[in-house]
Amino acid sequence: MGEWIMDKKQLKLEVINFYTTLYGEHPGLMRCFTSNAFPRLIDRDFNLLNNTGFDEEIKAALFDMAPLEALGSDGYHTFFYQSQWDHVGASIRRWVKGIFAGNSIDLELNKSLIEMSNLGSYIGVPFFHEKVTNNTLRFVVDKTMMVPKGLCDEIDHIVRKFVWGFNNGNANVALVSWNSVCQPRAHGGLGLRHLKDHNTSFMMNVGFNIVSNVNALWVWVLQTNMIAGDGLWNLDISKLWILEEVINKIVRVSPPHPSSSSDKIVSSATSTGSFFLKNAYGKIRGDALNPKERIWELPWILKGSQWICFFLWLAFKHHLLTNVERVRRGIVNNNVFGFCGQDYEDVLHVLRDCSAARIIWDKLILEERLSRFYNGSLHNWMTNNLQNHLSITLDGVDWPCLFGIITWHI
Repeated sequence: MGEWIMDKKQLKLEVINFYTTLYGEHPGLMRCFTSNAFPRLIDRDFNLLNNTGFDEEIKAALFDMAPLEALGSDGYHTFFYQSQWDHVGASIRRWVKGIFAGNSIDLELNKSLIEMSNLGSYIGVPFFHEKVTNNTLRFVVDKTMMVPKGLCDEIDHIVRKFVWGFNNGNANVALVSWNSVCQPRAHGGLGLRHLKDHNTSFMMNVGFNIVSNVNALWVWVLQTNMIAGDGLWNLDISKLWILEEVINKIVRVSPPHPSSSSDKIVSSATSTGSFFLKNAYGKIRGDALNPKERIWELPWILKGSQWICFFLWLAFKHHLLTNVERVRRGIVNNNVFGFCGQDYEDVLHVLRDCSAARIIWDKLILEERLSRFYNGSLHNWMTNNLQNHLSITLDGVDWPCLFGIITWHI
């Protein structure tokens, strides 16, 4: 029988010795090898490795990209380069080959790499630099601990800056409240989650596994240490990763005892009793959810850029930064639309009723359908067009997709 080791230094030493034995090298005398013991590269393989052409690979990589995804740093969709390949292909090939030859990446293009690298450092794993050590991966050890509220708030702040953008380190105006953003899409949000509540759902998952996966080794070790010799709870170590209010609820329940009949553990968040993180999070946020409505799914079924879907979502919420919205926020004190002089610049006026917008719509919509097109509230107007209730056709082009692109450009 082995002995329990409780000393942290001794435990650390045992772990190091175990993995040193498992993965460490055991050098010994190397026997002599002849010059032909290892295969040599043939000329074809050698030339392939030294080839800097990749012309067809560069073109194939570009044409494998989704044509209408997020804009590049130059403001163009991938579709522009795909459709104009005969004119820009040679320049793209030269640029890519230059990168492989050691040229530096343009500052604007490099920003995304810098942001990703900074994010990696923030969560504990640098993506592009520094040697990965045990300290780098420390977050793996701590993954089952409650994230402090201050850290949750700081990460949420970073996500807010990403959603709304920022200039010179300062976040842009948040057009929608964070509670609304963190609603599921079907409830009018973006599907993001409050980190504090999400972390709580992870801890609920750990707790559920502790009481349901009784045959798992790690559960047996925890239970052995959580129940003292007198049969009472020993939760001192659990205070490091379980909230005090949860500890207080645990101690009200008698700990498991060999003489007791087995209990069946089920989750109340699902009808089957199984535990799912999504359902646990929904249970935590249940009282804070807005009503579920079909209308909120419309912006996201569009076949196009997510930026356009995001724009339509803001429009549905009447939260584009029009003069009406600026007055409501106290940014300006005048509702007048400076472009056409309209005394009330709201979302519907900007996207549909402004004389500049009408010039575009009048050229696209058949005359017999114009009266219906210019009729209705903002929600009805957008719903009718995104679902094509007006049966608008334009040379086989998907009207809901084209409608989204035009409103975004207006």
